[in-house]
Amino acid sequence: LERNVLELSFQYDANTIRTPEDLQMLVNSENTFNLINDLDLSAYDAWTPISGFKGTLRGNGHTISGLSLHVSNLETDKGLFSILEGTVENLTISGTITASGEASNIGLLCGQNRGTIKKVTATGSISAEYSSYVGGIAGYSNTSYITDCTSAVTVTAKQNVGGIAGHVMAIRSAAAVITGNKNTGTITGTTVIGGLYGSLFLHGDNNRDERIYVAENRRLLTCQILEGSEVHA
Repeated sequence: LERNVLELSFQYDANTIRTPEDLQMLVNSENTFNLINDLDLSAYDAWTPISGFKGTLRGNGHTISGLSLHVSNLETDKGLFSILEGTVENLTISGTITASGEASNIGLLCGQNRGTIKKVTATGSISAEYSSYVGGIAGYSNTSYITDCTSAVTVTAKQNVGGIAGHVMAIRSAAAVITGNKNTGTITGTTVIGGLYGSLFLHGDNNRDERIYVAENRRLLTCQILEGSEVHA
């Protein structure tokens, strides 16, 4: 019994997230948080993405479901998080995003990833017919980590469309590791699409650690081939 108490104290030694309202503690925070319940966001007709998060969110195997988000023309960085600069791990996110007009950087977990996403599963759908940089988990991933993640999101967008991320970029003097990921969602786009990542841009430099491995795509990939288009399997 004593050992169990000590283990629980260690696991939940940080701030705890018990309700959807508690997620607001993540805004502009650099702290570590533990999710200790499944959360249902269906009461929020239009979710406001969490901004400025540079800490760590431990999902502890729980699910955040019911995310509903509508993105208007020219809006950017939309998801549960807007721009993620911290770490999210061991979490399932489920929801629906619809976009009208030419929006960009859209993903169920985050619109843009500049941090670490580890062991995250995403389910649901993103319908963004005229939008760019759209992914099941992250829309745009900039010199960051996405590891051991799974997407079962049905994604429809215009260009730079992927099951995990719409676009992955590594140009700064920092590590970029994208590995161990799997997609089982249907991906539909017009140009520059991929089952896992719509597009990859690497800038070789001996001072950088860039490891990007294509893992598994087990779902239909649909695109319209235009002159000058790129399709990445």
